[in-house]
Amino acid sequence: MKHVLAAAAKSRKRTRVVVAVAVLAAGYGTAQAYAGPVSGSCGNVTVTNAGELSAAAGNACAHDIGVRGVISSPKAITLAPGQRLTGTTNDAAIVFPKAVDGVQLSSDNTVSKLRIQADSAQRAIFNDTNASGLGTVTLSHVTTTGQVQLLAQGRVRSGHVAVDGLDIVAADTSSQPRPSYTFYGGPLESRQGAFQIWNRQPDASSVVTADLRGITVGRPNAPVLGSGVAVFGATGLTVPTPDNAPVGDVLHQLSQHPHSGSVRVSTIDTGALYTDGGLTPVDPSNGNAIVGSAAVLVGAQAPVQTLHVGGQITTTGLTAGATDIFSDVGSMTYDGSVETFGPTGIAIVTWPRIGTLTTKAAVTTHGVGSRGLNAYAGHIDTVRMHDIHTEGAGAPAIDIFASINDLGIDGNVETTGVPGPSLVLGHYTVVPSDALRVAEGGTVDSAHVSGTVSTTAPGTAAVLVGQNSRIGTLCVGKGIQATGLGSQPVDNTGTLTLKCPAPSH
Repeated sequence: MKHVLAAAAKSRKRTRVVVAVAVLAAGYGTAQAYAGPVSGSCGNVTVTNAGELSAAAGNACAHDIGVRGVISSPKAITLAPGQRLTGTTNDAAIVFPKAVDGVQLSSDNTVSKLRIQADSAQRAIFNDTNASGLGTVTLSHVTTTGQVQLLAQGRVRSGHVAVDGLDIVAADTSSQPRPSYTFYGGPLESRQGAFQIWNRQPDASSVVTADLRGITVGRPNAPVLGSGVAVFGATGLTVPTPDNAPVGDVLHQLSQHPHSGSVRVSTIDTGALYTDGGLTPVDPSNGNAIVGSAAVLVGAQAPVQTLHVGGQITTTGLTAGATDIFSDVGSMTYDGSVETFGPTGIAIVTWPRIGTLTTKAAVTTHGVGSRGLNAYAGHIDTVRMHDIHTEGAGAPAIDIFASINDLGIDGNVETTGVPGPSLVLGHYTVVPSDALRVAEGGTVDSAHVSGTVSTTAPGTAAVLVGQNSRIGTLCVGKGIQATGLGSQPVDNTGTLTLKCPAPSH
């Protein structure tokens, strides 16, 4: 019996040893997979310093690179095709020195749960244009200092960009090339965005698609320098065209049938956006090109299905607007306030075709030529906005050259500025600070303002309808008022029907 018990004990001991060895082996395998990198490590690799990070990024076999803690890298990091770079700790970050770009993507890369910190004038995340294509690039819960720039040029002709949470704390795009159009005889340039997608390919078969959600840019007292969120197809646009087609029709056709590389966006969804367009309104090196920027900038050949701004927009600088739209957009919605500071800081500019435009808070501009809503060309189905207030000279609150089916304002439309210089179709022209201005062939089928439509400065009109322009019906709930010397409540040389109430005198 003793021998039997002894044998059983030995058997149990061997079993425990075998189990223990198996557990250790399993644990060792897991630890080995994440402990690297060592030469030739594959699969999941965790890195804690610059040498390990560089080795892992240079090893195509390391598909998932986990970043633990803060790593200072002396040089840019290039991810191999298919690699994923993920923070594994709450403080996970990669920091780059001055004058060094950050993480370069190739194709089918993911960056998530990570802080990428470069100098604000550098690119924190960018792509290798010698790669065969973007594939699918995914940025998820990423914070950067420095620009995020994705270009289709060189060998890159296609790809999809998916963003789900991107906070760009600081960026300066002043030194980056600027998309440029020829607009009414002169060049018009746009500053790149802190987040920028730009398809620069010359042929229409090149298409980049994008779904962009949860992007925030800048801080209240520290805006990014340049534009905020920008998407552009290839430039080369010239208007007017040789056949003098209306600019809105030209841009609509380019949205539907691009002539060169395009970007097609399902969603742009942002939080708060703070931008500073800088102090240079013209570029003498390019024929005195007018240089502009916007918190949201949708260039030609970059149609967007849904644009939603979930936070406030604040812009400063010269020709620094809140939203400038050169492609078709299905719907535009602003949850927070929209405010601009600076000459020609137009709050919302639309050119081709817009489905619905909705603002849920006040739109306010401060500066010469800084209009509230400027429907420059094309068509808008429905507009629903709250209070619109402009303070500068030459700054109409609502300035319409396009056609609008239904214009509704839940609040007041008011201006306080005198006539002054305003940028109209690429040229500065003296414009009165009218409150509701429909001119140059613009039309509104029906308009309703629940509050007042008013001006307080001399030489203005609360409602102006110019020659060949029309407001089918206008209802103003609390009156039309013009209190400045030589001003008038209604200046109508076109077609206007007032239904409620009659203008006050």
